[in-house]
Amino acid sequence: NQAALQHCSCAIDVIASVLPYDNYEKAETVLRMRRSAGGYLGQEFRSALTNSIVRDLDEAQAEAEIRCF
Repeated sequence: NQAALQHCSCAIDVIASVLPYDNYEKAETVLRMRRSAGGYLGQEFRSALTNSIVRDLDEAQAEAEIRCF
């Protein structure tokens, strides 16, 4: 419905304003690789650096939740 569309659009705009697209893309890649890659390759996406990248996305999503919903 219209209200849901406005909330989602707002959330996308907030995330975009908080997190640069390159960082968003990196975080999404890390999350995808964590789900699909196992073994040694999967372990590469569970480091302190990748945890930081994902945490930035989580914080941006939390900010969007607060502002838009």
